[in-house]
Amino acid sequence: VRAYSSSVQKTLNSVETILKQVLIRCSIIIDYRLLTPVENKLADSTSEIIDRNYGEEVKLDVLVPQSRIIELQAWLSNISRGRACLREL
Repeated sequence: VRAYSSSVQKTLNSVETILKQVLIRCSIIIDYRLLTPVENKLADSTSEIIDRNYGEEVKLDVLVPQSRIIELQAWLSNISRGRACLREL
């Protein structure tokens, strides 16, 4: 076992570390005027828009890192004065 330890250490030092995140699928409903700021915020928070529906309002289906949900909810509430809706699907 000891004979292989330096080889194992060299191999471990050369491999790339990949960070895994738990993503939560959510729906966001916003006014059209908020679309660009929301898209920018989602990009900054490493969220991914997976579907868009345009009607009276914009509905975005997104994948959001679990660790950013509360922050995103607060930000949406602030920017929309409580009118934006974010819910987990």
